[in-house]
Amino acid sequence: MTSEPHYATLALDEPAEHVLRVRLHRPESANALNTQMGLDLWDLWDRINAAPARHRCIILTGSGGRAFCAGGDLKERHGMTDEAWQAQRNCSPPPPRRSAKGSSGNI
Repeated sequence: MTSEPHYATLALDEPAEHVLRVRLHRPESANALNTQMGLDLWDLWDRINAAPARHRCIILTGSGGRAFCAGGDLKERHGMTDEAWQAQRNCSPPPPRRSAKGSSGNI
């Protein structure tokens, strides 16, 4: 990540050297995943993969006190046609594949 991006649905900070904290930031909807959050996460993971030496640890958490993430935003889905929903699901990239050395422990 050569420049610090701004995302509509994510809050980023670096609490320590080589540590990135990513907060899902839609507390009004219990951080439910909507289309914009999916696009924001996609862009963020692309940037992280482009500079793999920058971060050794990425913490994924949620904003607000209600939930880490409520899952998919059903209110957004309710307004979509079946064709629009299927098209959205078909454009998602595969998740990045990484392996970690050692034990992750209990988080």
